[in-house]
Amino acid sequence: MECVETFFHAIKIAQHQIHANLTVFPLLAPDRGEPDYLTLEEALGQQNVHVTEKSEQGSVPELRLINSGKSNVLIVEGEELVGAKQNRMVNLTFLVAAMSEVLIPVSCVEQGRWNYRTPDFHSGQKVMHFSLRRSHQNAIKDNIRAGRGLQADQMRVWDDIHQKSVQMSVHSPTGALTDLFDAYDNRLDEYRRAFRLVECQVGAIFFGFSDVLCG
Repeated sequence: MECVETFFHAIKIAQHQIHANLTVFPLLAPDRGEPDYLTLEEALGQQNVHVTEKSEQGSVPELRLINSGKSNVLIVEGEELVGAKQNRMVNLTFLVAAMSEVLIPVSCVEQGRWNYRTPDFHSGQKVMHFSLRRSHQNAIKDNIRAGRGLQADQMRVWDDIHQKSVQMSVHSPTGALTDLFDAYDNRLDEYRRAFRLVECQVGAIFFGFSDVLCG
């Protein structure tokens, strides 16, 4: 705990960056060095990690992750995994040890598909919008308190995706959340181009006002 407190005391806030309805304040931590882990996207790209259905038949709330690399892998709550029998999002943030195999708790974000597209999952390169993440985490906390494990409220997830689809006027034939992002990809590209990483940046604080892209 003392280590975490010392780290936060060392963080500095850099000059803000603005685009449209979004303001970003980069967080800096000089002399922190390189992280001793890979992100899930990095590890999947290097083929050090393979994520598959739990079995040939599949199980909606769990996926199998094999980390055959020499680095730990950080998986962040809300990250999307695309492929296999249906797209999923990760329920919790955790660090997977090098050379290990685990089952990870997930939720379905593609209600209308249950058939293989690919044997493995790949990174959707997306993290779920904050309103879905908030309700998702509240449901998981309730289930943990009630002794029901690390599962979410799957019906609530699907309902949230449907409401967001209506709000954004996007139709997805399989109810896939990734289709919402893809429909606004050109506009999202504007935001990606507008903001830049700065030296020693380890995070950011985001401020935005009401907009269809703000969750």
